This record gives sequence, structure tokens and C-alpha cells, in this order.
Amino acid sequence: MCCGLQGAQSHAIWHAWAGMEASQGDVTVVRYLYRRGLEANPRSRFTYLSWGLFEKQQGSLENARALLKTGHQLNPRDPAILQVAQGPIPILSVQTYCSFQSQNIYILTEMSILQ
Repeated sequence: MCCGLQGAQSHAIWHAWAGMEASQGDVTVVRYLYRRGLEANPRSRFTYLSWGLFEKQQGSLENARALLKTGHQLNPRDPAILQVAQGPIPILSVQTYCSFQSQNIYILTEMSILQ
């Protein structure tokens, strides 16, 4: 195993390695390394976010959308994924409703995943 790390701890190594390889331009290697990171930790919000943004840079918007969608489903309150998900690769529809009752204001945010 890489650097003696095993299990969920090793996802950080795979993630960092993928980031370094991304600067070298070998897309196949980068995807392999991100995949290994998710095998080590299937809920890694960092890996889903980084891989999704990498796919966007490569022009693979469907792959980016799928990765960010899965990352959001596994980490629904992650602010970084939410920000990207509502940005240039929208995977979420966000609607905010306000309700005024006496001296209280109630705000309901409804999020749904785009198909």
C-alpha cells in the first residue's frame, strides 16, 4: 500500500497524488488516482469535489455533474459542494420561501437534485 497507509486514511494520499498528476496532464492517471481515493474512503467530500472540478476543466460536464451529485448526496451539508453545485455545473435547484408570522420570520430552503 502507498506510504504504509491503509483504509480510509489513505484517501488523502491518493487525492494529493491525483492533484499532482493533474498538472502533468495525463487524464487517465488522474482518474485512476481519484478512483483509488474513493475506494479508500467512499464518502470523501474532498475527492468528489476535486475530481468533479477536474472533470469540468477537462470539458466533461456530465462526469463533473455525476461526481458532484454523488458527493452532495453523501455529504448534503458540505458548503463547498453546495457552492459548486449551484454554480457553473448546477446539480441543485434551490428555492427559498419566506413566511412572516407575528414578529417571527421563517425561512425554508428547498433543495432538489437536478436530473
